Amino acid sequence: MPRFTSPIQKNAELSLEISTWHPKGMGIGYLYSFPILVIDAIPGEAGIVRIVKVTPQHAFGKWIERNRNSPYRIEPSCPVAGRCGGCQLLHVSDAGYEIFKREIVGNSFQKYELVIPSLSYFPAPTSREFRNQGRFSTELTPDGDLKMGLFGLGNQSVIDFGTSCMIQHPLTDLITQKLREIHLTHPIYPSIQSIVTRVSFKGDQILVGFSGPALPDSLKAIIIEKLRLISKVSGIVYWQTETAAWSVFGHQEIPVWGNLDICETVGKFSYRYGINSFFQSNPLQAQQLIERVLVHLDQNAQSVLDLYCGVGLFSIPIAAMGKSVLGVESNASAINYARQNAKANSVQVEFEAMDAAEFPTGDNRHFDVLVVDPPRTGLSETVRNRIKQVRFRQIIYVSCNPETLASDLADLCQTQYELTGVDIVDMFPGSYHTETVAILISRA
Repeated sequence: MPRFTSPIQKNAELSLEISTWHPKGMGIGYLYSFPILVIDAIPGEAGIVRIVKVTPQHAFGKWIERNRNSPYRIEPSCPVAGRCGGCQLLHVSDAGYEIFKREIVGNSFQKYELVIPSLSYFPAPTSREFRNQGRFSTELTPDGDLKMGLFGLGNQSVIDFGTSCMIQHPLTDLITQKLREIHLTHPIYPSIQSIVTRVSFKGDQILVGFSGPALPDSLKAIIIEKLRLISKVSGIVYWQTETAAWSVFGHQEIPVWGNLDICETVGKFSYRYGINSFFQSNPLQAQQLIERVLVHLDQNAQSVLDLYCGVGLFSIPIAAMGKSVLGVESNASAINYARQNAKANSVQVEFEAMDAAEFPTGDNRHFDVLVVDPPRTGLSETVRNRIKQVRFRQIIYVSCNPETLASDLADLCQTQYELTGVDIVDMFPGSYHTETVAILISRA
């Protein structure tokens, strides 16, 4: 095979102008049509860049000097901005941030030759203390001090956020502060290599989880003793993993103390879910997301299929409108919570634990509308084919990945469906992650 030859080499320094956005929040400049991705860069900026990595597809660069700043550049309010991998766009103003979101969605759809008739943007009410979920890793410095935080941008080194993380609920900060105190007398590393928190904003409660190779009884006792002193802590769980696990999904929960679930209120509806359940991480914007689905829902529809329904976030409000709803979810635990939530909210919803591709159809099962909220990977080919067989009057597709959304819609819109609009709902302020609601109607 011919060896790859790059027009530039690592450690090279060059003048560069940033011309567009990368979907993950970096700026892109070009040298002889070869893309260079630059962290902490905004289209329109220019300066001197040092190349830090080269791949066959692109290079990565860092500013040495900027001689032209974007009018959308602001001073980040976070002390670890630009190093922590949690928030990539804290240096961008609200106006610039909206431009980024619109451009990323537009570019994804343009790639598949999809035209968006209407693209609306719904900003978050706040960019501080909005997350109900914390996921942090731990490691030791060469001096043996504890580091607690998120991985760095483009690396697996833990970036310590200090006494608080600006996007987390204060209860999460209280937990991390208490764990740092415990570590001074009872080292938590390597027994605890990742930390998970789930907060109920309205219920003012917090669940705490840890993962690691083993939790000694002595450390477990001191953690229970110290965390129980925080009245808002409702439960503690542990996941035993052989190595550090950023994601604990799929690992068995080992109860340590208290309850294993929590209840959140979104609008006028309440939802109970477990520490390992999927639930929107921004409850302040979850209400906006529900409202966008309800606003677009065909008011003449009588029956709705909610695929990947989780614990019933959309199923329950739709059923409260008098619609007949079937919620389908492969996670049996989520379905159990969904049934509890329907009962608690006094609505009638049918929930079934099954694979999304197995949703029922036929003469006895007719659905006017499909609501679908798949994982970031989007819809499998099998699920898309099932959807095309049914021919719904309307599809409301909720997505956290514009690329897989556009790919799926390109398939669905080839013959049967027409795209009428897309809403961008900012669920993740300060980051490149983009939540959208796309509306399709049948071409019947």
